[in-house]
Amino acid sequence: MIRHESSTARRLTLLAGVAAAVLAFGDIGFSPTRITVPIGGGGGFTVEAVRLEGGLVRAAFAQSEITLENVVMNAGSSVYRLPSVTFSGANLSRDELLGALRGKGDGSWHDALAQISADTMTAPELIVEQTIDGELSVITYRNLTAEGIENGKLGSVVIESTEVASAVDGQEVEGSFGETRVTNFDLPFALRWYTDAAPEGGENPFRTVYESFSIADMEFGDAEATVTVGLMSADAIAIRLMEEPLGDFMSELQAMSEGGEPTDEQT
Repeated sequence: MIRHESSTARRLTLLAGVAAAVLAFGDIGFSPTRITVPIGGGGGFTVEAVRLEGGLVRAAFAQSEITLENVVMNAGSSVYRLPSVTFSGANLSRDELLGALRGKGDGSWHDALAQISADTMTAPELIVEQTIDGELSVITYRNLTAEGIENGKLGSVVIESTEVASAVDGQEVEGSFGETRVTNFDLPFALRWYTDAAPEGGENPFRTVYESFSIADMEFGDAEATVTVGLMSADAIAIRLMEEPLGDFMSELQAMSEGGEPTDEQT
């Protein structure tokens, strides 16, 4: 009887040790945590779940990975979907990242986004859906890697390939791009373009959102013709806020296109 109890205790101790090892060195999953942030044009930014990978021990040494699952930004006529995006070497804990995404704190959620730094950010896919004049265009970016993320700005971005499926006046148009490279992408300000209006009477200077970008091996066309471009590149792409957010503007543009000819004022 004593031997049986001792054996049971050893087995329970062993199981407890295995469980502790899994928690310390394995992946930790969390139940879905839906985050919703309203943006311009009646749209929103949502995250369905957040996962911490690498375990408690690695997390204590800032070596864990944080993965956001089913990220969607609805910006009027455009919808951006990330089935998953992973931050490695992030400066924020899971709870701090959740707070930033929820817009907790004194500033806006753009301010919170500008606090995020990480070694790398990876996403297997970024899907962009755009509806113009009732016709859907889908752009799928594959194997996106960003490195050197400082205060929300992406030092370098590489996209392995891109596929385009669109329709123009009922005619199917398809395309593909090779490697895309971007340097110094100001993500927080680019998102403000969708959500914020220019300040009335305030300063609204142009700001560089891409220091440079290049797209290789572009090919697109329909059943009648195909266009190929070996390389397209540009430097110092700058934007400034408009009188109304781009999300609102695109929604209004869509409503105009569905309502027939625009008036002179609308034009």
